[in-house]
Amino acid sequence: MPTFLYAAINNQGEISNGELETIDTKAVKDYLNRQELTAISIKPKKNSSNKFSNIFSSSISQQDKIMLTKHLSTMIRSGLNLKEGIETILNDAKKNSLKKILTDAKFNLEKGQQLSTTFKKYPNSFSNIFITLIESGEASGTLEKSLEYLGIQEKKDYKLRQKVKGAMIYPAVLIFASILVIILMMVFVVPKLAKSFQQNNIKLPWTTQFIMNLSDFITANFFIIISLLFIIPITLFYFRKKEKFQQISSEIILKMPVISDLYIKIILARFIRTLGTLLASGISILKSLNISAGTLGYNRYQKSIKDISKDVSRGVSMSNALKKRKDLFPYMLINMVSVGEKTGNLELTLSELAIFYEEEVDNNIKNFVSLMEPLILGVMGIIVAVIAFSIIMPIYQLVGSI
Repeated sequence: MPTFLYAAINNQGEISNGELETIDTKAVKDYLNRQELTAISIKPKKNSSNKFSNIFSSSISQQDKIMLTKHLSTMIRSGLNLKEGIETILNDAKKNSLKKILTDAKFNLEKGQQLSTTFKKYPNSFSNIFITLIESGEASGTLEKSLEYLGIQEKKDYKLRQKVKGAMIYPAVLIFASILVIILMMVFVVPKLAKSFQQNNIKLPWTTQFIMNLSDFITANFFIIISLLFIIPITLFYFRKKEKFQQISSEIILKMPVISDLYIKIILARFIRTLGTLLASGISILKSLNISAGTLGYNRYQKSIKDISKDVSRGVSMSNALKKRKDLFPYMLINMVSVGEKTGNLELTLSELAIFYEEEVDNNIKNFVSLMEPLILGVMGIIVAVIAFSIIMPIYQLVGSI
């Protein structure tokens, strides 16, 4: 659908500018008339040739979604209708991306379309679970409840992501800084010492000779190596959502000690929280399982949950379907799901399980950080010590020969 830029004037003579994604210029005029505005100019917006701007131009952050769901839920519960709630948030919105989505939502609501219809047009901002919960609330007449569930889900997911990111940032910065220091030593310190050793015909130990050769290589390719230090993280960030990349990276992580345990608990926490939220919103278990699987990236857990959904569709209970995959799902999870099914409170059981696994993730992250810090410092210390020892030994020989 094309986007149009418009300039309009109100009854007080104030001019306003904006953009609207709609069918044609007539639809823009109709929208402006309903806002008691007179169109001055309407022209189609040119498509950006920048691929990345197209990808991120209408994307909003998770914090924006938390704010949106929380405020909308509160306003609807207070008696405002959905259109009035959207207008209120739109008036206070600061980000252009959020304003664009809200303006589009307001326009579509005026045309009689549902809120979920607008959100479907922005897949970079709204996930499948987000749209499904909105659709469920619209169909059942409990939109404020669905928005409340969404707010809780987004907030929990945001906290989980922040904990994981926070745990990874410090080790990553430490490794990056250590590598950079070693490279600078190899380029600016070692070559000067090597020149002195050569001039005095000092016989070098094999470790020193190795350091000298490595220094020559790094010096000759200095700009390439420095570029790679920045290009590799950017490349990994770009490909992080690609299916093949996620499959490979997941399998690598699942084979790593310590990290694999943390990774599995993050997957389980996210799966259980999402499934519980969907079931509490009145969505069928089959649909809930398929949507939950889609939130886990491309790994063996996603495939397993889809297989569980197939078993459930054939009449197998979820707990029995989980039992077939004991290698992936712990006994406690299977047992709790069985209890939830027998008591008819599966969504409540899943909510309690999610809290347990989120606490486990929190504890594992703290242990991971406390383990990684001395480990990285120790490894880097050994590397620096080897370099220093390899340089000091020939220096002693040089001093002794004087």
